[in-house]
Amino acid sequence: MTGAKIAMSSLKELLFNKSGRMIKSFIAVSIACTFSTSTLAQDPIFPVPTWQSDTPENHDFDSTLLQDTSSYAESINSDSLLIIRNGHIIWEEYWNGLGQTTPQKNVWSVTKSFTSILVGIAQDQGHLSINDKASDYISQWQGGSSDSVTIKQLLANSSGRHHSIFFDNWYFRNENSVGKSDMTGYAIGRSQQSTPGTVWRYNNLAIQTLDRVLSVATGISTASYATSELVNPLGMLNTTVFTDNSGQMIMPSHMKTTARDMARLGYLFLNDGNWNGQQIVPHSYVTAATSPGSSLNAAYGFLWWLNTGPNDTWLHPAINNHATQTGVIFPDAPADLYAASGNNGQVVIVSPSENLIIVRQGHVKVDGPEIINGLYREVAAAMTN
Repeated sequence: MTGAKIAMSSLKELLFNKSGRMIKSFIAVSIACTFSTSTLAQDPIFPVPTWQSDTPENHDFDSTLLQDTSSYAESINSDSLLIIRNGHIIWEEYWNGLGQTTPQKNVWSVTKSFTSILVGIAQDQGHLSINDKASDYISQWQGGSSDSVTIKQLLANSSGRHHSIFFDNWYFRNENSVGKSDMTGYAIGRSQQSTPGTVWRYNNLAIQTLDRVLSVATGISTASYATSELVNPLGMLNTTVFTDNSGQMIMPSHMKTTARDMARLGYLFLNDGNWNGQQIVPHSYVTAATSPGSSLNAAYGFLWWLNTGPNDTWLHPAINNHATQTGVIFPDAPADLYAASGNNGQVVIVSPSENLIIVRQGHVKVDGPEIINGLYREVAAAMTN
């Protein structure tokens, strides 16, 4: 990560965050160039084959204060809390039977960010372009009202495909989803509700159609492609992607994985798509995926959640059924923070300017941006620098 990138991120933090964090942000700007030529200029440490651990104090955290962070995590019914800074695990705690190699049975929409990475890999390998019409790969849409929907619009949730809270949840928030016979076919068969690119909706069924796009583009099942091109290269040894009864990958949810494996996805993006010297996904795609995917929602990239500025407009499915909001979605966090987020508060939080990853898993219903902002706030309170 370059000094210019760090300095710009720190400047955005200064401008966008609440006044209570301005002093810290000002300091971050003043030391940006020095920081980039020391800590972040060093070769990153990758978890090959496993994560390295270190004391919090060696990475500018206070162990005593992290106990308070842990208490907060436990109070919100967390199953895991994992904090990684500078490539080292500095805090790791589990509850309710989870462990380093014991996976959460479903990390829900964290799977969406995993799906986004797969599309970026496929584009880099020349199988597709995100600017392609999805109908190039979904024959049923050719010549119809969904003919012009692009892959990019599916990634950005701006496709205009039919959205129904009932059907969306019935298909994907049900533990029996993996037992359905043809989830991709059902998703493809839904109607076109709005003109592509005119409406933002958090649309599971639209995202499911990316299974057909990827399988046709690559020539193999999406589940097989995911295993060979992402799960295995990242060493995600305790991760399973689920399929329906037709062998089609469930794209927006239903990945079974551990906190440590979830952190690998965040660390891949933190390192601009590079993994131990291998460029898994292009830097350009990481940048695009963690920037607004459309003008309709400043808080959403390509299946990743983003922080926003004070004048930005954004939408979230848990807030007044997609009602438009204005302001900073994660007010206590740096401007460059982004996250993979799923039902019941499964999150992978990435703060590039702080070389920081926070992973939390849970089992009790938690919705809305507060889970990300709150976790970051409590972790940041234990920082000494």
